[in-house]
Amino acid sequence: MSVQDADGVSAPELTDRFAELLAAASLARAILRREARGLAVWALGLGVLAWYSCAALRDTYSTTALRAAAGALERTPGVAAFTGPGLGLERAAAGDPTTAPAVSAIVANEVLLYVALGAAVLAILTVIRHTRATEETGQAELVRAGALRRGAEGGVVLLVLDMELTVVGIAVLVGLLLGGSAVG
Repeated sequence: MSVQDADGVSAPELTDRFAELLAAASLARAILRREARGLAVWALGLGVLAWYSCAALRDTYSTTALRAAAGALERTPGVAAFTGPGLGLERAAAGDPTTAPAVSAIVANEVLLYVALGAAVLAILTVIRHTRATEETGQAELVRAGALRRGAEGGVVLLVLDMELTVVGIAVLVGLLLGGSAVG
């Protein structure tokens, strides 16, 4: 007969859960160590893309007339099919020549799609590398031989992916801020 706590969980189950949590943390740490160099390249690359795009588009659309023309172009159906509805460019599309969109709105509509595609490629490669590739090389059997239950390694990979995408998001935010985009 085992002793149970207030939740009805026995002491051996608690130690099993704690061992599984430690194994998951160990696996996450190993994955992050393996991904550190690549993550730095992805974060730096997408952050620099955001920074350079802000600087280049600020120089390209330096006058009010150029920004108004860019806003009208962004709202055409052909461009909207690729970049979305053109948020922040509504008055420029209405033909109001006195109202030009901010450079930040132009950056959001022209560049952030490519940043999102880069983050999606990072996510796909990370998940494949740590699920399918470990299955093919036999490393998954070593993970399953430990304290992790079946399917837990996928959860750990998604947790690590969440951490990676957070780092990339912070790098892109820093790039946008250094490029001169407004926070609001």
